[in-house]
Amino acid sequence: MVKAIKVLQLNIAMYPNEYSTYQSLGEAFMNAGNKKLAIKNYEKTLQLNPANVKAAKILEQLKTN
Repeated sequence: MVKAIKVLQLNIAMYPNEYSTYQSLGEAFMNAGNKKLAIKNYEKTLQLNPANVKAAKILEQLKTN
């Protein structure tokens, strides 16, 4: 999981305005049990793409659990 997170972080460095990169990193952090960083990345993906319903639902779940 650590390698995947590092690759996703590199992807964000290369494509900082692509919402899906933050969503992928948020999912990786969520799966790794890092709720704080998962929330941060899901918030960023919604900042870049407010119409992302899936990310909004996951973020809501993260914040309520």
